[in-house]
Amino acid sequence: MSNDKTMVLYNQWKAAMGWITRNLESLTDEELQKDIISGRSNGYWLLGHLILVEDQFSVALGREARLFPELGQFFGIGTKPQSSEKLPALAVLRRQWQEVL
Repeated sequence: MSNDKTMVLYNQWKAAMGWITRNLESLTDEELQKDIISGRSNGYWLLGHLILVEDQFSVALGREARLFPELGQFFGIGTKPQSSEKLPALAVLRRQWQEVL
């Protein structure tokens, strides 16, 4: 890291990713599929969206290419939760979350 401010931001990012990971690990697949806001958001969609955003952020920080560009069609801005049959399996998303970090 190049300076103290950069280090502070990096440490905050690491803490936030750790908090998200711990919470995701504590939720069952059934819990992730429950609506947070009826018809607008659920844990399944949020997990996919977090992977998508983290993947894009990593490229902005210097990674050569996104790992999971295909997730944009399901979890990008303007998308809405879909039935789970149309989405990548939660087990796949859980693995992708670990990979994108």
